[in-house]
Amino acid sequence: IPDPEEVIELENRIKTQIDYCIGGEDYFLSLLDRADKEVQEDILQMLSIQNPALAERLREKIFLFEDLLFLDRTTLQKVIRETQRRGISLAVALKGAPEDIKNKVMDCLTEGGRAMLAEQMDLLGEIGEKAIKDEQKKIVSVVRNLMNTGEITIDRSKFIKEQIEKQKSVTIEPEEISKDQKV
Repeated sequence: IPDPEEVIELENRIKTQIDYCIGGEDYFLSLLDRADKEVQEDILQMLSIQNPALAERLREKIFLFEDLLFLDRTTLQKVIRETQRRGISLAVALKGAPEDIKNKVMDCLTEGGRAMLAEQMDLLGEIGEKAIKDEQKKIVSVVRNLMNTGEITIDRSKFIKEQIEKQKSVTIEPEEISKDQKV
């Protein structure tokens, strides 16, 4: 197991070189986009301890699949249209999504669109988690592209507050040990 101080020192050297070598925060964000949600949260948690300002800047730019909940109806409809135009399977992405995200997306569709999407999801049967995550990452990429081209703007204040709350809830509280459990 590496020495924690060596890891921190190496991490700090890498962070200082990132800005000069490969594009800084934007490149780092593109790497974060490829990581799983849990890894993203772990990295942001560590950064918030070591470099709170950087962590906050990244939080403002990061977009997770779950953040679809915070998009207004018009923006979400544009994302859905672009997703379909690119051949990304909304049915696969939603197959493993929480009910609130499914409902939000369904509410943006016409009655016929809802029926067709529900049927597609039913016909899919069991799908591997990797396939689901891959389609969700593609949708996140669509959102980022639409933001970068200025086609959509997102009011981040709602979900920045939500992400901060998520980070607080991730903090692990030490367990109390009762007298009976002491060894």
